[in-house]
Amino acid sequence: MDRLVVSMEREAEKANGSDNELYKSIKKFINRCKETLEEVIDDLGGYKRTAYKQDNSQDLTELERKKRLIAAFKPKRFNSPATKKSHKFFKSFITKEDEEKERARKEAEEKKKREEERKKRAKEKEVKRKREAKEAERRRKEERE
Repeated sequence: MDRLVVSMEREAEKANGSDNELYKSIKKFINRCKETLEEVIDDLGGYKRTAYKQDNSQDLTELERKKRLIAAFKPKRFNSPATKKSHKFFKSFITKEDEEKERARKEAEEKKKREEERKKRAKEKEVKRKREAKEAERRRKEERE
């Protein structure tokens, strides 16, 4: 049901703006799924992680799936069911290894961005230098004449 919510969130994004009635019905369905999931959590006294692990091993291994589940069950303010326990459960999937990978990915992105900015500044500096050289050459020609 949790993956159904994630896929329906994507469908809601597609329907948003084009078909308002479809969008609203998808959102209602998503909210019902979330409410049901929270009720199941309350009835069981929490998720049975080993059982979940057997059925949904991809959710526990793929970082992008983990992020999508966490985002889909993030508690929202208005007209949304309470998803605090689900959100906490899916957040528990993130391991230290995942956090390190994410940190390394962000650092690599920042390094790449800094390198691109450095190249851009160097290029702008070169263009400015050439423009000033042309301007100086033009002034010298005017002075000779």
